[in-house]
Amino acid sequence: MQIQKMLGALLFALILTVGVGLLGDIVFPTHEPQPEDETAAVAGKEAPAQAPEQTGQPAPAQASLEQLLASADVSAGKAVAKKCTACHTFDEGGANRVGPNLHGVVGADIAAKAGFSYSKGLAGKEGAWTIENLDAFLTKPAQWAPGTKMTFAGVSEAKDRADLIAYLHSISPDAPPLPEASAKAAPEAQPAEEPAEEAPAEQAPADEPPKQPAEQASGESERAAVAAPSAPEAGGNGGLVAMIAQATPDQGKKAIRKCTACHTFDEGGGNRVGPNLHGVVGADIASKEYRYSDALAGKDGAWTHENLDAFLTNPAGWAPGTKMTFAGIKQAEERAAVIAYLRSISPGAPPL
Repeated sequence: MQIQKMLGALLFALILTVGVGLLGDIVFPTHEPQPEDETAAVAGKEAPAQAPEQTGQPAPAQASLEQLLASADVSAGKAVAKKCTACHTFDEGGANRVGPNLHGVVGADIAAKAGFSYSKGLAGKEGAWTIENLDAFLTKPAQWAPGTKMTFAGVSEAKDRADLIAYLHSISPDAPPLPEASAKAAPEAQPAEEPAEEAPAEQAPADEPPKQPAEQASGESERAAVAAPSAPEAGGNGGLVAMIAQATPDQGKKAIRKCTACHTFDEGGGNRVGPNLHGVVGADIASKEYRYSDALAGKDGAWTHENLDAFLTNPAGWAPGTKMTFAGIKQAEERAAVIAYLRSISPGAPPL
Protein backbone atom coordinates (compact mmCIF):
# COMPACT_ATOMS: atom_id res chain seq x y z
CA MET A 1 0.00 0.00 0.00
CA GLN A 2 2.86 2.34 0.85
CA ILE A 3 4.47 1.66 -2.56
CA GLN A 4 1.21 2.46 -4.37
CA LYS A 5 0.96 5.80 -2.58
CA MET A 6 4.54 6.68 -3.59
CA LEU A 7 3.94 5.73 -7.24
CA GLY A 8 0.72 7.77 -7.26
CA ALA A 9 2.48 10.81 -5.84
CA LEU A 10 5.31 10.46 -8.39
CA LEU A 11 2.83 10.16 -11.29
CA PHE A 12 0.92 13.23 -10.04
CA ALA A 13 4.15 15.25 -9.85
CA LEU A 14 5.09 14.19 -13.40
CA ILE A 15 1.68 15.12 -14.78
CA LEU A 16 1.83 18.47 -12.96
CA THR A 17 5.30 19.26 -14.37
CA VAL A 18 4.31 18.45 -17.96
CA GLY A 19 1.05 20.38 -17.64
CA VAL A 20 2.75 23.50 -16.30
CA GLY A 21 5.29 23.37 -19.13
CA LEU A 22 2.60 23.13 -21.81
CA LEU A 23 0.63 25.95 -20.21
CA GLY A 24 3.76 28.15 -20.13
CA ASP A 25 4.34 27.60 -23.86
CA ILE A 26 0.80 28.64 -24.61
CA VAL A 27 0.85 31.76 -22.45
CA PHE A 28 4.46 32.80 -23.19
CA PRO A 29 5.31 31.59 -26.71
CA THR A 30 8.94 31.74 -27.78
CA HIS A 31 10.10 32.75 -31.30
CA GLU A 32 13.38 32.97 -33.05
CA PRO A 33 14.55 36.62 -33.34
CA GLN A 34 14.37 38.03 -36.90
CA PRO A 35 15.83 41.17 -38.47
CA GLU A 36 13.52 44.20 -38.42
CA ASP A 37 13.15 44.40 -42.17
CA GLU A 38 12.14 40.77 -42.38
CA THR A 39 9.62 41.27 -39.57
CA ALA A 40 8.12 44.22 -41.48
CA ALA A 41 7.92 42.13 -44.63
CA VAL A 42 6.18 39.28 -42.83
CA ALA A 43 3.75 41.68 -41.17
CA GLY A 44 2.99 43.28 -44.54
CA LYS A 45 4.23 46.71 -43.43
CA GLU A 46 6.11 49.09 -45.70
CA ALA A 47 9.56 50.22 -44.74
CA PRO A 48 9.64 53.83 -43.47
CA ALA A 49 10.29 56.45 -46.14
CA GLN A 50 13.87 57.62 -46.25
CA ALA A 51 14.95 61.23 -46.24
CA PRO A 52 16.38 62.63 -49.50
CA GLU A 53 19.91 62.52 -48.13
CA GLN A 54 19.45 58.83 -47.27
CA THR A 55 18.13 57.92 -50.70
CA GLY A 56 20.75 59.90 -52.55
CA GLN A 57 18.08 62.00 -54.31
CA PRO A 58 18.69 65.77 -54.11
CA ALA A 59 15.95 67.94 -52.66
CA PRO A 60 13.98 69.82 -55.35
CA ALA A 61 15.46 73.26 -56.02
CA GLN A 62 13.17 76.21 -55.32
CA ALA A 63 12.94 79.14 -57.70
CA SER A 64 14.67 82.29 -56.49
CA LEU A 65 12.89 85.61 -56.08
CA GLU A 66 14.61 86.89 -59.24
CA GLN A 67 13.37 83.89 -61.24
CA LEU A 68 9.83 84.32 -59.94
CA LEU A 69 9.86 88.04 -60.79
CA ALA A 70 11.09 87.27 -64.32
CA SER A 71 7.85 85.38 -64.96
CA ALA A 72 5.61 87.43 -62.67
CA ASP A 73 2.19 88.59 -63.88
CA VAL A 74 1.24 92.20 -63.11
CA SER A 75 -2.47 91.46 -63.61
CA ALA A 76 -2.27 88.54 -61.18
CA GLY A 77 -0.49 90.81 -58.70
CA LYS A 78 -3.24 93.39 -59.03
CA ALA A 79 -5.74 90.65 -58.19
CA VAL A 80 -3.68 89.67 -55.13
CA ALA A 81 -3.64 93.33 -54.04
CA LYS A 82 -7.44 93.40 -53.86
CA LYS A 83 -7.24 91.80 -50.43
CA CYS A 84 -5.23 94.86 -49.32
CA THR A 85 -7.72 97.52 -50.45
CA ALA A 86 -9.51 97.55 -47.10
CA CYS A 87 -6.42 99.23 -45.62
CA HIS A 88 -4.49 100.70 -48.59
CA THR A 89 -5.03 102.71 -51.76
CA PHE A 90 -2.85 102.25 -54.83
CA ASP A 91 -3.68 105.16 -57.13
CA GLU A 92 -1.38 108.15 -57.53
CA GLY A 93 -2.28 110.74 -54.90
CA GLY A 94 -4.60 108.30 -53.15
CA ALA A 95 -5.45 108.85 -49.51
CA ASN A 96 -4.02 106.97 -46.58
CA ARG A 97 -6.41 104.60 -44.84
CA VAL A 98 -5.59 102.24 -41.99
CA GLY A 99 -2.33 101.80 -43.90
CA PRO A 100 -0.51 104.25 -46.18
CA ASN A 101 -1.10 104.77 -49.88
CA LEU A 102 1.22 102.40 -51.77
CA HIS A 103 1.65 104.18 -55.10
CA GLY A 104 5.40 104.51 -55.74
CA VAL A 105 6.34 102.30 -52.80
CA VAL A 106 9.00 100.22 -54.60
CA GLY A 107 12.35 101.93 -54.13
CA ALA A 108 10.98 104.53 -51.71
CA ASP A 109 12.36 104.89 -48.19
CA ILE A 110 10.64 102.79 -45.55
CA ALA A 111 8.06 104.76 -43.53
CA ALA A 112 8.41 107.76 -45.85
CA LYS A 113 4.81 108.37 -46.94
CA ALA A 114 3.76 111.87 -45.93
CA GLY A 115 0.81 112.24 -43.61
CA PHE A 116 0.83 108.73 -42.19
CA SER A 117 1.68 107.81 -38.61
CA TYR A 118 3.85 104.69 -38.76
CA SER A 119 4.33 102.23 -35.93
CA LYS A 120 7.70 102.06 -34.20
CA GLY A 121 8.19 98.70 -35.90
CA LEU A 122 8.47 100.43 -39.29
CA ALA A 123 9.50 103.94 -38.25
CA GLY A 124 12.69 102.50 -36.81
CA LYS A 125 13.59 100.61 -39.99
CA GLU A 126 16.34 102.05 -42.14
CA GLY A 127 16.75 101.63 -45.87
CA ALA A 128 14.30 101.45 -48.75
CA TRP A 129 11.54 99.17 -49.92
CA THR A 130 13.74 96.97 -52.08
CA ILE A 131 12.19 93.86 -53.58
CA GLU A 132 14.00 91.79 -50.96
CA ASN A 133 12.59 93.88 -48.10
CA LEU A 134 9.13 93.81 -49.62
CA ASP A 135 9.30 90.04 -50.06
CA ALA A 136 10.43 89.53 -46.45
CA PHE A 137 7.78 91.91 -45.08
CA LEU A 138 4.98 90.41 -47.17
CA THR A 139 5.98 86.90 -46.08
CA LYS A 140 5.45 87.63 -42.37
CA PRO A 141 4.98 91.31 -41.45
CA ALA A 142 5.08 90.80 -37.67
CA GLN A 143 8.33 88.88 -37.87
CA TRP A 144 10.15 91.29 -40.20
CA ALA A 145 8.95 94.38 -38.30
CA PRO A 146 8.08 93.39 -34.71
CA GLY A 147 5.58 95.85 -33.31
CA THR A 148 4.05 96.78 -36.66
CA LYS A 149 0.39 97.85 -36.56
CA MET A 150 -0.26 95.74 -39.66
CA THR A 151 -2.21 92.72 -38.46
CA PHE A 152 -2.21 90.99 -41.87
CA ALA A 153 -0.68 87.52 -41.46
CA GLY A 154 1.24 87.66 -44.74
CA VAL A 155 1.28 86.13 -48.24
CA SER A 156 2.50 82.56 -47.91
CA GLU A 157 2.87 81.65 -51.60
CA ALA A 158 6.16 82.86 -53.12
CA LYS A 159 4.59 83.24 -56.58
CA ASP A 160 1.76 85.40 -55.21
CA ARG A 161 4.33 87.63 -53.50
CA ALA A 162 6.31 87.94 -56.74
CA ASP A 163 3.16 88.86 -58.70
CA LEU A 164 2.24 91.43 -56.04
CA ILE A 165 5.73 92.97 -56.07
CA ALA A 166 5.58 93.13 -59.88
CA TYR A 167 2.29 95.03 -59.62
CA LEU A 168 3.70 97.43 -57.01
CA HIS A 169 6.73 97.90 -59.27
CA SER A 170 4.42 98.78 -62.17
CA ILE A 171 2.87 101.64 -60.14
CA SER A 172 6.21 102.93 -58.85
CA PRO A 173 7.63 105.33 -61.48
CA ASP A 174 10.95 105.75 -59.66
CA ALA A 175 11.47 102.08 -58.92
CA PRO A 176 14.86 100.61 -59.88
CA PRO A 177 14.79 97.97 -62.63
CA LEU A 178 13.83 94.49 -61.54
CA PRO A 179 16.86 92.20 -61.28
CA GLU A 180 17.40 89.68 -64.02
CA ALA A 181 17.25 86.03 -63.02
CA SER A 182 20.64 84.36 -62.89
CA ALA A 183 19.09 81.26 -64.43
CA LYS A 184 15.82 80.87 -66.29
CA ALA A 185 15.02 77.70 -64.41
CA ALA A 186 16.50 75.66 -61.65
CA PRO A 187 18.71 72.88 -62.99
CA GLU A 188 17.09 69.51 -62.96
CA ALA A 189 18.59 66.89 -60.74
CA GLN A 190 20.43 64.25 -62.68
CA PRO A 191 19.30 60.71 -61.90
CA ALA A 192 21.83 58.46 -60.26
CA GLU A 193 23.61 56.17 -62.65
CA GLU A 194 22.31 52.64 -62.54
CA PRO A 195 24.64 49.70 -62.83
CA ALA A 196 24.56 48.12 -66.23
CA GLU A 197 22.49 44.98 -66.37
CA GLU A 198 24.14 41.83 -67.51
CA ALA A 199 22.98 40.80 -70.94
CA PRO A 200 21.20 37.43 -71.09
CA ALA A 201 23.21 34.64 -72.60
CA GLU A 202 20.94 34.57 -75.65
CA GLN A 203 21.77 38.18 -76.58
CA ALA A 204 24.66 39.08 -78.80
CA PRO A 205 27.71 40.57 -77.07
CA ALA A 206 27.82 44.36 -76.80
CA ASP A 207 30.69 44.62 -79.25
CA GLU A 208 28.65 42.97 -81.99
CA PRO A 209 25.75 45.34 -82.81
CA PRO A 210 23.09 44.23 -85.25
CA LYS A 211 24.34 44.73 -88.76
CA GLN A 212 22.67 47.36 -90.88
CA PRO A 213 23.68 48.22 -94.42
CA ALA A 214 25.23 51.68 -94.71
CA GLU A 215 22.84 52.54 -97.52
CA GLN A 216 19.83 51.77 -95.32
CA ALA A 217 21.10 53.87 -92.42
CA SER A 218 21.86 56.78 -94.71
CA GLY A 219 18.48 56.50 -96.39
CA GLU A 220 16.64 56.51 -93.08
CA SER A 221 18.53 59.61 -91.93
CA GLU A 222 17.68 61.44 -95.14
CA ARG A 223 14.03 60.39 -94.90
CA ALA A 224 13.88 61.64 -91.29
CA ALA A 225 15.31 64.98 -92.36
CA VAL A 226 12.71 65.28 -95.12
CA ALA A 227 9.87 64.17 -92.83
CA ALA A 228 10.65 66.78 -90.17
CA PRO A 229 11.71 70.04 -91.81
CA SER A 230 12.67 72.84 -89.47
CA ALA A 231 10.02 75.48 -88.92
CA PRO A 232 10.75 78.90 -90.38
CA GLU A 233 12.07 81.48 -87.93
CA ALA A 234 9.14 83.54 -86.62
CA GLY A 235 11.41 86.53 -86.21
CA GLY A 236 12.61 86.32 -89.79
CA ASN A 237 11.23 89.10 -91.95
CA GLY A 238 9.47 86.81 -94.44
CA GLY A 239 7.94 84.51 -91.82
CA LEU A 240 6.86 87.37 -89.57
CA VAL A 241 5.25 89.36 -92.38
CA ALA A 242 3.40 86.26 -93.57
CA MET A 243 2.01 85.59 -90.10
CA ILE A 244 0.94 89.22 -89.65
CA ALA A 245 -0.79 89.10 -93.05
CA GLN A 246 -2.64 85.92 -92.08
CA ALA A 247 -3.69 87.23 -88.65
CA THR A 248 -6.81 89.30 -88.14
CA PRO A 249 -7.06 92.46 -86.01
CA ASP A 250 -9.93 90.86 -84.08
CA GLN A 251 -7.63 88.04 -82.97
CA GLY A 252 -5.09 90.58 -81.79
CA LYS A 253 -7.73 92.66 -80.02
CA LYS A 254 -8.63 89.63 -77.92
CA ALA A 255 -4.97 88.96 -77.18
CA ILE A 256 -4.30 92.51 -75.94
CA ARG A 257 -6.94 92.31 -73.22
CA LYS A 258 -4.18 91.29 -70.84
CA CYS A 259 -2.42 94.59 -71.67
CA THR A 260 -5.31 96.90 -70.77
CA ALA A 261 -4.29 97.00 -67.11
CA CYS A 262 -1.27 99.10 -68.14
CA HIS A 263 -2.09 100.56 -71.59
CA THR A 264 -4.87 102.30 -73.48
CA PHE A 265 -5.37 101.84 -77.22
CA ASP A 266 -7.92 104.47 -78.27
CA GLU A 267 -6.88 107.63 -80.12
CA GLY A 268 -6.04 110.31 -77.58
CA GLY A 269 -6.25 107.83 -74.71
CA GLY A 270 -4.32 108.62 -71.56
CA ASN A 271 -1.21 106.93 -70.31
CA ARG A 272 -1.52 104.43 -67.49
CA VAL A 273 1.33 102.44 -66.03
CA GLY A 274 2.52 102.27 -69.64
CA PRO A 275 1.96 104.68 -72.54
CA ASN A 276 -1.03 104.85 -74.84
CA LEU A 277 -0.37 102.59 -77.84
CA HIS A 278 -2.56 104.14 -80.54
CA GLY A 279 -0.40 104.73 -83.62
CA VAL A 280 2.59 102.86 -82.20
CA VAL A 281 3.48 100.87 -85.34
CA GLY A 282 5.99 102.90 -87.34
CA ALA A 283 6.36 105.56 -84.64
CA ASP A 284 9.73 106.35 -83.08
CA ILE A 285 10.55 104.36 -79.97
CA ALA A 286 9.82 106.29 -76.75
CA SER A 287 8.13 109.12 -78.65
CA LYS A 288 4.90 109.41 -76.65
CA GLU A 289 4.55 112.07 -73.96
CA TYR A 290 5.41 109.56 -71.27
CA ARG A 291 8.27 109.13 -68.83
CA TYR A 292 10.07 106.14 -70.30
CA SER A 293 12.73 104.05 -68.63
CA ASP A 294 16.30 104.69 -69.71
CA ALA A 295 16.21 101.29 -71.43
CA LEU A 296 13.63 102.48 -73.97
CA ALA A 297 14.53 106.17 -73.96
CA GLY A 298 18.00 105.21 -75.16
CA LYS A 299 16.74 103.03 -78.03
CA ASP A 300 17.14 104.44 -81.52
CA GLY A 301 14.85 103.71 -84.43
CA ALA A 302 11.15 103.07 -84.80
CA TRP A 303 8.64 100.45 -83.77
CA THR A 304 9.03 98.33 -86.87
CA HIS A 305 7.32 94.96 -87.12
CA GLU A 306 10.61 93.29 -86.25
CA ASN A 307 11.28 95.50 -83.22
CA LEU A 308 7.74 95.01 -81.93
CA ASP A 309 8.02 91.24 -82.36
CA ALA A 310 11.36 91.13 -80.53
CA PHE A 311 10.10 93.33 -77.68
CA LEU A 312 6.85 91.40 -77.29
CA THR A 313 8.78 88.13 -77.22
CA ASN A 314 10.97 89.12 -74.27
CA PRO A 315 10.69 92.75 -73.13
CA ALA A 316 13.46 92.51 -70.54
CA GLY A 317 15.75 90.74 -73.00
CA TRP A 318 15.27 93.26 -75.82
CA ALA A 319 15.38 96.32 -73.53
CA PRO A 320 17.27 95.41 -70.34
CA GLY A 321 16.13 97.69 -67.53
CA THR A 322 12.67 98.35 -68.94
CA LYS A 323 9.96 99.14 -66.38
CA MET A 324 7.62 96.77 -68.20
CA THR A 325 7.44 93.69 -66.00
CA PHE A 326 5.32 91.67 -68.45
CA ALA A 327 7.15 88.42 -69.21
CA GLY A 328 6.30 88.45 -72.92
CA ILE A 329 4.22 86.51 -75.45
CA LYS A 330 5.76 83.15 -76.26
CA GLN A 331 3.53 82.12 -79.17
CA ALA A 332 4.64 83.62 -82.49
CA GLU A 333 1.10 83.48 -83.90
CA GLU A 334 -0.26 85.44 -80.93
CA ARG A 335 2.45 88.09 -81.32
CA ALA A 336 1.62 88.39 -85.01
CA ALA A 337 -2.06 88.88 -84.16
CA VAL A 338 -1.20 91.61 -81.63
CA ILE A 339 0.94 93.39 -84.22
CA ALA A 340 -1.89 93.07 -86.77
CA TYR A 341 -4.23 94.79 -84.31
CA LEU A 342 -1.69 97.50 -83.49
CA ARG A 343 -1.30 98.08 -87.27
CA SER A 344 -5.06 98.55 -87.55
CA ILE A 345 -4.92 101.43 -85.02
CA SER A 346 -1.74 102.97 -86.46
CA PRO A 347 -2.57 105.28 -89.40
CA GLY A 348 1.14 105.80 -90.12
CA ALA A 349 2.08 102.11 -90.12
CA PRO A 350 4.36 101.08 -93.01
CA PRO A 351 2.99 98.52 -95.48
CA LEU A 352 3.78 94.86 -94.96
